[in-house]
Amino acid sequence: MRKKILRKFKTEINKKTMPIQLKKKIIFLHIPKTAGQSIQGVFNEKIDKSKISPINVYDQAESSYENNSKYSYFGGHIDWDEVEDIFQRDEIFIFTVLRDPRDRLASFYLYLKKEAENFGRDYLEKNNKFGMLHLLDNSIEDYFFPDETKMRHFIGDMYRDFYIRFFLQKKYRTKIGDFSYISPKEISSAIKNISSLDFIGFVNDLNPLEQKLESEFKTKFNFSENKINVNKISEKSKWEIFIKSADLERPELSKDIEKLIENDIIFYEQVRQLKLADSIT
Repeated sequence: MRKKILRKFKTEINKKTMPIQLKKKIIFLHIPKTAGQSIQGVFNEKIDKSKISPINVYDQAESSYENNSKYSYFGGHIDWDEVEDIFQRDEIFIFTVLRDPRDRLASFYLYLKKEAENFGRDYLEKNNKFGMLHLLDNSIEDYFFPDETKMRHFIGDMYRDFYIRFFLQKKYRTKIGDFSYISPKEISSAIKNISSLDFIGFVNDLNPLEQKLESEFKTKFNFSENKINVNKISEKSKWEIFIKSADLERPELSKDIEKLIENDIIFYEQVRQLKLADSIT
């Protein structure tokens, strides 16, 4: 009995420490504030640094993809259409992680606010961090609904129905256009696109993603033990705390802000239902 327990314990330890078996290139489409740093950290531990692409944001893609053959892992805020142009579909394992759009918006705002306060005005001005400066200088309402055209584009780019735009246009920095109206057809197209991925994880439960990756690459994954960039606010309360702050400025301000992501909410719920149906069947 003791030997059996020891064998089981040894097997579990080996799963956690053994190197990843890379039969395919791994592509992680990281949406901001969806546990991406935690996921990235685990892959950094399991894959040799020489096999990890230096690309982690969209504007590095042109130079980093030139030597794509020597890398086995690409993860970050990257353009999906570039990935499709370079790699054959059967040579990659591609996945993403989603989070409730309300929690994502609240977490992104709280994260930027904390970063802006920590950096300070001098640093932000010297490094042209105009988005964070705008956040420091304005109320929540004036931040999300600015008069200045440049800032309206920034808010639209960072917040307005980000899921729909990314999975529809397959670019991290998309053409915003008139996204005050998104048709049901566009939502369906975005859902069709994301459904072509090998896996879709969800922040509130990363266990299915861990199991899928373990099945594909024969090593143990545990993202919950490697949490990075996590605000010290309970996961359930992010949007609730944001609502309280927003509506303290003006009653029902949070409802106006929620309209920025109303189509993302529809998209998210439909994708969750599809994944639930897949797991049942």
